[in-house]
Amino acid sequence: MIEHGVGAATAATLLDALSTRVEQVVVLTRAGLSRTDDVDRAAGATEIDVIRACEVVVRIAQGVQHDAVSALEARRTGAEPSQDPSAAQPRTRSLRAEVGMARGVGNGAGQHSLDVAIALRDHPMTHALLRDGAISASVAAAVCAETAPLDRRRRRRIDERVVSVLPGMSVREASAAARRHVLALDAAGCADRADAARATRHIRLRRLSDAMAELTVRAPAEQVIAAWRRLHSDAFRQKASTDPRTTRQIAADHAIEALTGVDVDTPDGSSTHAPAEIGLLMRPETLFGVDDAPGVLDGYGPVPAALCRRLAGREASWLRRVFTDDRGDPRDADERRRRFPARIARLIRTIDGHCLRPFCDCDATDIDHVDPHGAGGLTTVDNAQALCRHDNLVKEVPGWRVHASTGSAATGDRTPIPDTVTWTTPTGHHYAARRRQRVDQPWPHRAGRGRGELSPLETHLRDLVSVHRPDRR
Repeated sequence: MIEHGVGAATAATLLDALSTRVEQVVVLTRAGLSRTDDVDRAAGATEIDVIRACEVVVRIAQGVQHDAVSALEARRTGAEPSQDPSAAQPRTRSLRAEVGMARGVGNGAGQHSLDVAIALRDHPMTHALLRDGAISASVAAAVCAETAPLDRRRRRRIDERVVSVLPGMSVREASAAARRHVLALDAAGCADRADAARATRHIRLRRLSDAMAELTVRAPAEQVIAAWRRLHSDAFRQKASTDPRTTRQIAADHAIEALTGVDVDTPDGSSTHAPAEIGLLMRPETLFGVDDAPGVLDGYGPVPAALCRRLAGREASWLRRVFTDDRGDPRDADERRRRFPARIARLIRTIDGHCLRPFCDCDATDIDHVDPHGAGGLTTVDNAQALCRHDNLVKEVPGWRVHASTGSAATGDRTPIPDTVTWTTPTGHHYAARRRQRVDQPWPHRAGRGRGELSPLETHLRDLVSVHRPDRR
């Protein structure tokens, strides 16, 4: 049974501590501003003082935030003291999502907050430095990460040893300082963990702006270093005075060629002759140059209309075009079937981009029913959302509710794809996620392609699109 009065008292204590510490920082900063001489003030000294004060306030708030996360975890664990690990998984999954949504971050960051908050219980001196604004949350987290494999007694010993040197340290320096103590206290364990860590090798994709992406490889250090040196050595040997590319660009091109088996034969890092499947979600007007509405590159997200047309014009490309109609709503599925058909799944995954749970940045692995199938939810595009596996499980934990809504009226017998999906947590907090990749709205800007640049067939199709596009009113 959760004691509501105790919870309110804990929250009040945390807020009082936050208010007192922040007020002290503001008062001291104001006093310091009054003592600044005119020469330093003219150079911007007072602005620097405010920047430093804000950083201290952020650190204090993060320290108190970790206290709140720790108290929440202890409250939930005390309310459900089951020793069965399988029973604890839904609680941990729910906590991870709730903390992440309260912070406005994804599941990984929510789990990080939980891990650090729990670990700081065994690092009371490091936590005290964070609450006082003497170190950053990243420094505190680095110490916790290095000592995580140790037992509670040795974690506290290291906490006592590093506390005096942490203020003024960078994250890298704090990690090294804690690691030295860990190696001294548990040399054999460190060797075993280094061997075990090789099982965690993986690759990770990160989408960047301007139609770029980043592929990260986690592997044994000696292999990654050898690959790095090989790529750069080959790039330096190949670099010629007539090659417009830098050595870093050549190294990147070599890596892509090795991974894809496709030669990079253009200065911008593209390939013009090798077959490649490209999934694009776009309006017909975009392809034929009627307007410059951005398209959506499957697996990446929004890309400029000009890039869509360039990709679509590559002779060797197999373009999987997913054109949207007035609402982008295919209706060729059995509404009672359990799984979404491939066409709807592809459309929803492309429209949502990644997990639709508010603040989650994970790739979408599941196409889920907003209204659960078991409760009568239909297998239709207006009842579909893209989720990661974690959040697909979270929404089934007791206390969670998900509701879809739209600001657009239905047209005829067509139900529009919902614009917004709202998640309600077990604590009654509401978080709304809007569809990320809608391309079914007219775009006001005209494309640069003139009629003279189009083939006769493209000109005819563009005219048909302009005349026969369904009314959107």
